[in-house]
Amino acid sequence: MNAQYARALESAVELYIVSAYLTDWNTSIRLSSNCQKLRIIVGRDFGITRKLACRKVMQWLPANLKNRFMAAERIDGFHPKAVFWREKDGGMHALVGSSNLTSAAFSKNHEANIYLQLSAAQFAQAAAWVTGVESKCEVIDEDWLAGYDEAKPVPRRTNPKKAVSPSVLPLPDTHEVAELLRERRGKMAVFRKHQPGLMRLFRDCAQGRITNLQFYERLPNHWGWGLGNRFQAKGWERQGKASDFRALSQSLVCIVDAKDEDRDDLVAQEIDRLASLGVRSRTAFFTEMLCQWFPKLYPVMNKPVKEFRSAIGYEKLAGASEGAAYVYWAQCLRLALADREGYPAKNIAELDALIWLRYHQ
Repeated sequence: MNAQYARALESAVELYIVSAYLTDWNTSIRLSSNCQKLRIIVGRDFGITRKLACRKVMQWLPANLKNRFMAAERIDGFHPKAVFWREKDGGMHALVGSSNLTSAAFSKNHEANIYLQLSAAQFAQAAAWVTGVESKCEVIDEDWLAGYDEAKPVPRRTNPKKAVSPSVLPLPDTHEVAELLRERRGKMAVFRKHQPGLMRLFRDCAQGRITNLQFYERLPNHWGWGLGNRFQAKGWERQGKASDFRALSQSLVCIVDAKDEDRDDLVAQEIDRLASLGVRSRTAFFTEMLCQWFPKLYPVMNKPVKEFRSAIGYEKLAGASEGAAYVYWAQCLRLALADREGYPAKNIAELDALIWLRYHQ
């Protein structure tokens, strides 16, 4: 088992680890630098998972994958023990059995595990199962650890689906916002009407059929205040005119065309790529495009949002890259909305309108 487990970490380009408990982590085994998609999901039942082990994982993870270590917070009885991975040569593998991520499992326990090679269909099925689990998980960070009861019988929640976890964000208070939300929904409807033309503009720029300046000049034909489909106030365009819209367009096209289960990973990767290229419009403009295209998944990142995060004492995931930190913020907002039954904003794009109302200067 040890050899196959080490192989998974050292050679995977895509890796899924699920375990009922985590009590130890071997930091001497390095994660492959080619690993672009990673999920480590552990259970929280009975407080068996150890905080020290979690911190080892948090420190071990590279900056661009800091938000890919999660707890099955919203699942009672999370008991899988499996590793699925794909290697650079296309080979797909699995290690499944009785072993949790504990030191005993790798040393003195009598465990029964089986290693097998998977077909593409089998691997896709395993990945889809992990993706389904992920929607009921929370990223393990210091806030999550502060609210986690270690090594104690965990009090059973009377209604775990509605319980608010310690890490869920405090959302803006709401009163007299019906008209504001109607206005935001109207902007989203207008955006959808212009979306095909805007997508053609992004594709033309991505493929070099138009220049950066032509993209900038044609953009108001598809998105802006004149059309009534822009969320944010003035800001990005003052410096955005000279931006590398070709690189930005390539990123957006890649994300829009991605499979649903790959999108979060690509968003993080593309934001990190744009950051490395110094593309300034990767923040307010690019994230509004993500928010408009995927209103349930991604937030706008502009000054009102930053003011909101400061007001609630939010601290980004320690050591995370810009892309991983952005997706982590998106994950926090998704969970916050999921836990607020009856909250007037039904998705992140609508929540952005309430944040703008409270925090726009």
